[in-house]
Amino acid sequence: MSQDYITNVMKIQKLAGFLMKKGFKLNGKEQARTDQDQNVFFFTNSDELKQAIQEYKAI
Repeated sequence: MSQDYITNVMKIQKLAGFLMKKGFKLNGKEQARTDQDQNVFFFTNSDELKQAIQEYKAI
């Protein structure tokens, strides 16, 4: 399966907002199954996305 079709899933809303501000497209959002107070955010996985996540972690 091509890396373009793999989805990166995250629960951190601030990270999702950071990624969207950097131009990454939000592919979807659902309520977390394990915690009704949290959402799960879906982004297409890429090297650029991984680099942006590392940039966020460094803040």
